[in-house]
Amino acid sequence: MYRSFSNVDLLENGTFLKGQVKREILTAIGRDADNNVYPIAWAVVNVENKDNWTWFIENLVADLDLGAGNGLVVISDQHKGLLQVVADLLPHVEHRQCARHIFANFRKKYTGLELKNLFWEAAMSTVEGDFLATVDKIKKITETGYNYLMARKPETWCKAFFSYGYACEAVENEVAEFFNDMIKEIRKKPLLTMLEEIRILLMKRFFHQGQEVAKWRGNCGPNIQLKLDEFGKYMRLWIVVPSGGDVFEVRYAYNRYKVDLATHTCTCNFWMLPGIPCVHSQAAINYVHKDPSQFLSSWFHKDKYVATYS
Repeated sequence: MYRSFSNVDLLENGTFLKGQVKREILTAIGRDADNNVYPIAWAVVNVENKDNWTWFIENLVADLDLGAGNGLVVISDQHKGLLQVVADLLPHVEHRQCARHIFANFRKKYTGLELKNLFWEAAMSTVEGDFLATVDKIKKITETGYNYLMARKPETWCKAFFSYGYACEAVENEVAEFFNDMIKEIRKKPLLTMLEEIRILLMKRFFHQGQEVAKWRGNCGPNIQLKLDEFGKYMRLWIVVPSGGDVFEVRYAYNRYKVDLATHTCTCNFWMLPGIPCVHSQAAINYVHKDPSQFLSSWFHKDKYVATYS
């Protein structure tokens, strides 16, 4: 089973093919257990429309036995055909809209650095109260801009409304863009040559990535370790107050959060989204002299990585 689907980080994207072939390429891109790009499927079609997305996703569902999409996150742009097809064929997925696409449309009419910063602050909010406070600032600047964003279903592009347990906090489909860059020059070649070179490129990539696990120093990969270190960078600034058992109150200035090490939860809500302990939880973990990597989501463990490339 591909970790990218088990970990529910599926990204779909339409990209225009340059050169001799004027067609579109539809892709499904996931991530492995070290958050590396993991291309799953791609297909060339004459146009990006509902019929072709239906054909593509029907094959994807059948090949990977996805059922109704339980335990899966899909992140896509706002293509109406794709949105409807996912709703029809994978009714139980958590379908997120790429925040970057929403902002790109938003800024066509509502410009300025302040609005840009407020939009991304809203999208990155992990607590609903913070989101509401931020969009209220947008409303004071431009009520029509506020109405535009609220009509775009914030529950699909703001972290505060995402479900837990997926080890996926992404609000944009950057891994799809990374894949596009990987095949940037290949896309310019004739159709059959292009498809063959993509196949060879990915066969080599999968082999190389599969060898990388030998370099791991612990039970998680280097990319996850970097994130773990980044999230816990300022943990020593936080005061940890034990509350009995595995529950702690972690405070700094006027901020305070409840951390439960047994349930892997923090009231900042951040730990539960990426599956990587936040700064508050790492402060509590450090207090009990344990290793934060022991509290990672199982989707980032070595056995998942090995299984993906086996």
